[in-house]
Amino acid sequence: MKDRGLLIKNRRLLLTICLIGSLLIPGWSNGGTAKAERYFAKNVKHIDSKMDQRLKRPITIPEIKRKPDLAMVGIQAVRWQQGFCYLKITVKNTGKVPLPQDMYRYPDPGVSVTVNDHPAGSMKLKQFDPGKKLRKPGGTVTKNWGFTPDRLLTAGQSYTVKANVFTYPIAEENFHNNILVRQVRCK
Repeated sequence: MKDRGLLIKNRRLLLTICLIGSLLIPGWSNGGTAKAERYFAKNVKHIDSKMDQRLKRPITIPEIKRKPDLAMVGIQAVRWQQGFCYLKITVKNTGKVPLPQDMYRYPDPGVSVTVNDHPAGSMKLKQFDPGKKLRKPGGTVTKNWGFTPDRLLTAGQSYTVKANVFTYPIAEENFHNNILVRQVRCK
């Protein structure tokens, strides 16, 4: 061990040793890198001057990348004909960045609806938003839902409608606004 530290050439190892030393060796926490440099100047024969310069540079932390955010913002029962209603479902991109183009290619449902806990259909995002209005931040799409006999609501009754916008695998700012549950009454 007569030449300890003589062959330390790996810069990452040297930095790690400095950081661990600042935590473990008494007195280093008050003097920071100056004490570390003095310690290694005495005990290590080879310290790279470029490494010293790199240690003194300020560290910049990159800005956190923003994400899109599709939110289910509206469910409404709209009177139609012969005592029936259909639903209007509204989705908005409340994020600060555009929705990725790839989102329109995923095979999973983009929007799904249940009425009184019974499935009332689902659509891929490219069907729900063929004009790709949701790609832009602030973009909003409202779609009529339920123009088939098994999905129409009966006048005079109340329903619990749950609508979900499905965005996996795209990360979002807020996943908690993807589902909206409303009590609606067909008048």
